[in-house]
Amino acid sequence: EALPVVDALLRHTTHALLDGEGDAGAAALSPDTLSGGIEPRAAAASLGYLRDRISVPRDMSYPAARQLRAHLNGVIEGVGA
Repeated sequence: EALPVVDALLRHTTHALLDGEGDAGAAALSPDTLSGGIEPRAAAASLGYLRDRISVPRDMSYPAARQLRAHLNGVIEGVGA
């Protein structure tokens, strides 16, 4: 049920990473931007699960993992969870 919302939030995270927006990209997010029926906590929990399971160095380098985690945290905060 939360898959489309998580997909959209991951796309937002990717866009922020590529544009170098830092935490400024999360400011554009709010719980109101989520589809009806999807709780921000469910979407944030999914992103938190991903953030907590990024493996260094297997998945990516340490600096890349830090950036991804920071951006995921920004998006999680942006949806208000």
